[in-house]
Amino acid sequence: MKNQSVLLVLEFDLNEMMTQRPHHLINYLKNTFKNVVILYFNKKLYLKNQLFDFEVIKEQEDNITYISIPYCKHYDAEKKLLINSQLMKHYILNNFTNRNFDICIFTNPLSAPLVESIKKENVAKVLVYEDLDDFTQYYSLYSPEITSYMELCEGYMLDNADVIFSVSESLKDYRIGQGHTNVPIYISPNGVILKNFNCSSNSTREDKIIFIGALEEWAGVQFAIRGLKQCIDRGFKAEFIIVGEGLYEKELMQLTKDLNIEQYVKFLGRLEHNKLPELMNRCKVGIITFEESNLTKVAHPIKIIEYFACGLAVIGSDFGEIKNAIDESGAGLTVGNEEEFADAVIKLLTDHNFYIQCQKNSRKYAEEFDWTRIFDNEFTIISEVRPKTRVNKLNINFEEVLQEFEMTLNSNGQDEFSLSNLFNSLEKEWVRKGYKKAAIYGAGEHTERLLKHISFENMEIGGLIDSNPKYLGQSRYGYKIISFQNAIEQEVDVIIISSRKYEEEIYNMIKNECSKNHIEIFKLYKENKEYEDQIWRQLYIEE
Repeated sequence: MKNQSVLLVLEFDLNEMMTQRPHHLINYLKNTFKNVVILYFNKKLYLKNQLFDFEVIKEQEDNITYISIPYCKHYDAEKKLLINSQLMKHYILNNFTNRNFDICIFTNPLSAPLVESIKKENVAKVLVYEDLDDFTQYYSLYSPEITSYMELCEGYMLDNADVIFSVSESLKDYRIGQGHTNVPIYISPNGVILKNFNCSSNSTREDKIIFIGALEEWAGVQFAIRGLKQCIDRGFKAEFIIVGEGLYEKELMQLTKDLNIEQYVKFLGRLEHNKLPELMNRCKVGIITFEESNLTKVAHPIKIIEYFACGLAVIGSDFGEIKNAIDESGAGLTVGNEEEFADAVIKLLTDHNFYIQCQKNSRKYAEEFDWTRIFDNEFTIISEVRPKTRVNKLNINFEEVLQEFEMTLNSNGQDEFSLSNLFNSLEKEWVRKGYKKAAIYGAGEHTERLLKHISFENMEIGGLIDSNPKYLGQSRYGYKIISFQNAIEQEVDVIIISSRKYEEEIYNMIKNECSKNHIEIFKLYKENKEYEDQIWRQLYIEE
């Protein structure tokens, strides 16, 4: 394999994503193959006035070439995905036609629009699909409007790759049950770099339980928090460390506050992956209590293997791959309700002999999931694959979306609508009403770009509102991050909502308090519905 070449196509920004399977795959490729190209999106690169006239960043690291291309941030979720696929396709065909990579690897069904061209134009010989999740259900949780598109892409990848590696036996069975039987499917689980997760002695561990991962509703951390409350009510006190971030973070913090257990729960936010082993080695129990769904039944998360590698006993869901791993390893307990969770915490932290046995079992079980062994097996299988000579056509019409998008790009800034003019006019109107101070609800990239178009002369911007308490008091883009309550206390006169996706949700959340305190709310997108294209273009397209 040393003399072979590999193209790895990623549908995310490699610079932003937490350490996941693709990162471990890259490390393996670096040590195994002569020539490796990693192609991915970069959210810090922006499109210009011509759709396919864009700059890329190319970096060489030994035998690996990293190439990042612009990521389209169109406000319409499905159009964004369609456009991004064509940006990737354009780059591949203009740079890799007849390149004949030995292997091309995809890790996301969003790469489906690339498959036919890669095969037809001799970009790569063997097309590999890493089947890592039930992506159709995953995306339906965040962007329901693209569910049908995701279902089409996922089905296409499963029927047109040359070989598939599903991350769990449950996921493989699910694919077969869906009728995807034309392509050989093998199981290739997630793993761990054992040397990075040395197991510490019990003398350095405290009565702490730990969760590491995405703070989303499906991750079930709320279940564990309520279970911890039962422990405390029974007189058993343990500390719960929560590492990660996500859309459900503020709800989890509020739940902790409502249950009056804030002193026992610590939210540490996102940490670099190399800092996790030391933190885990100070704890005794790893938590992985998913909400039950097909997404979580078939999942084989990296974190449970890393818990095992650190010698943690594990409390996990009583279904799916999590239950299978705990039962097979003998390294913990499965639970189905909050009372059982409390029972499990108390048993593991008080029954020393049982805990020691779980700890021994966990480390031993983790040794079966070495990344090098997993990928060696995968590429041995790939070496024997007989690739298809042709693939089916993906029945999606891109032309209409691309033409519409190019018209937006090619407007050359001649739009009658101008964000700068809009906010100049708004300031005059607000000053006539006697307003003196505004606040902006949002402290992310959208706000950073919006601030470039706001230059108030007679009004003050009192701060950027963010609901996450860990950011409060920090400065960003020249303004202090404040809470909504801080904005009320400052007696701001108007709040500008800086979010398209969550504009209505934020409005509904603050409207009653704003009405009570005589604060006007300005909804940029709702009140300028006919100018969405121009707003998006002026915020996200370089001139």
